[in-house]
Amino acid sequence: MTTSNHDELRKAIAHLVEVAERLGLQPPDVRFEVVPVEALYELASYHFPERFAHWTHGAAYYRQKTRYDFGLEKIYELVLNTDPCLAYLLDTNNLVEHKLVIAHVLGHADFFRRNIYFRETDRHMDQAAARHARIVRDLEEEYGVERVERTLDAALALSFHVDPTAVGFREKTVAEYEQERLRPPPAPSTPYDDLWQMTKRAEPPVARPKRIPPEPEHDLLRFLATYSPVLEDWQRMLLYMVREEWLYFYPNMRTKVMNEGYASFWHERILENAELSPDEHVQFRRMHVGVISSGHRYALNPYAVGYRVWRDIERRWEHPEDEETWYGQRFRREGGEGLAKVFAVAAAYRDSEFIREFLTEKLVEELDLYVYGFEGNTRRHEGVWKVEDKPWERVRDAVVDELTSLGIPSISVVDGDYRSHGELLLVHDAESNPWPLDQDYAKRTLALVHRLWGKPVHLETEVDGKKQLLSVGA
Repeated sequence: MTTSNHDELRKAIAHLVEVAERLGLQPPDVRFEVVPVEALYELASYHFPERFAHWTHGAAYYRQKTRYDFGLEKIYELVLNTDPCLAYLLDTNNLVEHKLVIAHVLGHADFFRRNIYFRETDRHMDQAAARHARIVRDLEEEYGVERVERTLDAALALSFHVDPTAVGFREKTVAEYEQERLRPPPAPSTPYDDLWQMTKRAEPPVARPKRIPPEPEHDLLRFLATYSPVLEDWQRMLLYMVREEWLYFYPNMRTKVMNEGYASFWHERILENAELSPDEHVQFRRMHVGVISSGHRYALNPYAVGYRVWRDIERRWEHPEDEETWYGQRFRREGGEGLAKVFAVAAAYRDSEFIREFLTEKLVEELDLYVYGFEGNTRRHEGVWKVEDKPWERVRDAVVDELTSLGIPSISVVDGDYRSHGELLLVHDAESNPWPLDQDYAKRTLALVHRLWGKPVHLETEVDGKKQLLSVGA
């Protein structure tokens, strides 16, 4: 970009920030950088300006860059929830494209600041990721690239299995668990047990058997880093590093539909109130329609769904109509509270709750959402995909199920001394997941868990209503 183009871009940023704040947004400071396409796709693959090298990052880069080269996909921007927010603009964009992207980024930045699920995230994770990259390079020099990469392979395969609730809640320490085990509180049998204790000598509590972990553990990376009998200290450090980074990513995963829809909702509102020429306005509208299009017929476009739900929330609370409660009672809101409701929902919800409460029958019809299923032999991929019955509640519930679990099976560690031989027992919570485990994928992942645990690993799951035990290393 030339000096004059940079000056125009700086003026556009200052103007759009002023418009956003006038409309009610309160974005934190955002630092914009203009980068070439190779740099943007590298950032999109590694997720940070500097991060440890791994083959999965390179594979993601070449996949995305190839789609860009063939005109199948284009990334306009990338924004990170840091302090200040880091936003990267593609240097081949024209000024109108830059303006839309800047307005979109301001919507993301306001959502990062406002939403409760981002409140506990480390906004200096970009610096932590750079520090992790230096540590990995040092470890590769000391222990060899192959050993480090094998540990990272296993850690990244389990990266989704961290517990995001652990960030905001204090958990019992090992000492507290041990004290409770040795002196367990007596189980009350009646509301008057304390009166009986006044007339007889209290019996000493019987210690419970020691268990590892003390309670079912959903954070597999933390458990393995803490209790594995075979990992060296540097390997435990790698697991904790991967876990730290993925706890940072989790709020983005849990609010994808809300966040992208919110940014799309606000980039439209900001540019409607910005000083655009007629030609710029036509170009902006054309780009906006492309952003909120339905996308692939077998995939949910978070921009489209989120944008329409936010628009509907504003309409229903700003210009209310008669509605019914779930038990059939008619009511009408006072009105004039559209943006106030938008900001309140942005602060307190995540995708699953957002869709459960605000995806209405009318929106399901307008977005042409439906449930589809595969009829045939799934193992041999012989059959056809068919649209199933389409009551709007089922469509909504299917979307909620997908967003609640993020497509990740609920796996917990229940016994680190299974069969009294130091083996590891994992349990799949089949009731909380509407889809069965992919058996082949599960066995390959168990092999990586076995690499980190060093002894046989077992996974209890359910197939066709019957319990089944998958084992590796036994």
